[in-house]
Amino acid sequence: MRFPVHELTHEGDVVASLGRFGWFSIFLGSGQEIGFPDGERWRLGSVRHGGSICPIVIDGRGRRVAVARLGIRNYGINGKDYACVLIPAEPDRIGRANRWTLHYFEHELATVTRRPLTIETYHAVPLGAVFLCFVLARYPLPEEAAPRLPSFRWR
Repeated sequence: MRFPVHELTHEGDVVASLGRFGWFSIFLGSGQEIGFPDGERWRLGSVRHGGSICPIVIDGRGRRVAVARLGIRNYGINGKDYACVLIPAEPDRIGRANRWTLHYFEHELATVTRRPLTIETYHAVPLGAVFLCFVLARYPLPEEAAPRLPSFRWR
């Protein structure tokens, strides 16, 4: 397949072009390319933070645009001047939920659908958060598969 595989559009105009999504390339490889109509290129990849691997969007100059972390039954997405939470909007069946909602405090910003990969926005959403929503709705983070010990209470 050639670049682009996916296109993010708004009212018929292409906002960004995305390469082929893949868990391995995003979390362990060189990342996924994001192209804009003006020729600028961003990269969707990952960075190690503590004992986890976090997806990240990096602009053409190597600056962090947005980063995501695992929360309790949700994901936190942070940018330079915003913070959002991505929450499953339906119970998990086999695998991942198909519909997710992006929230900023009590405001619902967008709904993300895993299959087909779409986003419907109700308010302005930063592009870095949009790209991370696509990754988080489609793929689990590597630390989600880690074995966990149950909580113990000592008496």
